[in-house]
Amino acid sequence: MPNNALVSALALEDEFGQITQLLAPGSRHVTSIEGVFGAKARSVVVPRTGRHGTRARTRFLDDSLITIAFDLLGDTDDEVWAEYRAISGALQSTLETERRLLWTFGTTTALQSRVRFEEITGTVVPGPRRLQFQAHLRATDPRAYSQTQTTVAGNPLSSTTTGGARFPLMFPVRFKPSSTSSVQLTNLGTTPTPLIFELRGYLLDPQITLAGTDRALVFVGDVAAGDTLTVSNIDRPEVLLNGTANRMNMLVSERSRWFDLPRGTWTINLIARDFGTGASVSVRYRHAYK
Repeated sequence: MPNNALVSALALEDEFGQITQLLAPGSRHVTSIEGVFGAKARSVVVPRTGRHGTRARTRFLDDSLITIAFDLLGDTDDEVWAEYRAISGALQSTLETERRLLWTFGTTTALQSRVRFEEITGTVVPGPRRLQFQAHLRATDPRAYSQTQTTVAGNPLSSTTTGGARFPLMFPVRFKPSSTSSVQLTNLGTTPTPLIFELRGYLLDPQITLAGTDRALVFVGDVAAGDTLTVSNIDRPEVLLNGTANRMNMLVSERSRWFDLPRGTWTINLIARDFGTGASVSVRYRHAYK
């Protein structure tokens, strides 16, 4: 039985970072994969008081149950069971922590999703040297991400005065599009993707804005020269100084709104009330699909 023509590679990372190939010519075949393609909204509606119908407040995607149907073959029954043990062991190693399921559509679209083991189901059908079963994994984040991370670095902020300039007023004065305070990002996927910002000082009262929208992250305080403030919202909102110290207290919550990078090309602006010559921003992200 041939491997799925569209999915040319399928693998799972175990708890120790070892990669187990779930597709292998001649022995490990996959007859179907469900849950890595298609999207389901988390439906949230409320009644229209005194009116017909409801108000839709749906904003997010639901989690995803991934089901992989295996067909194992071998020259002997013992070889088939050895193949099963290898795959089952890799699957069950994701019981305690989420691990990466990696696959390739065609030859170029390499994607990944973080999964946990749910169950293995199947029936042993009388017959030599063959075993069919299904593996069920749950992806709490339903999006699939590109395996390659994209990093876009902005140039240091610039001003007409050497060493930076202090402005008498708090921004939002936006830099012109050609300003070195901006970075341009492109999400080639089908759904918004989370971002990781790295702000390097000296920066006073920095702001991160998504140009052309009301989305912004506003901070009060300074990032010293040589320090890095990392801002992300992947599993939960985080603001870390030099990768360790919690600085969520710098975020001005009432003026901020967390955001993902929408599909297409967008501009991110870094704005500061005062800054040094080495101040800059870089952004890391993966294209997201669903």
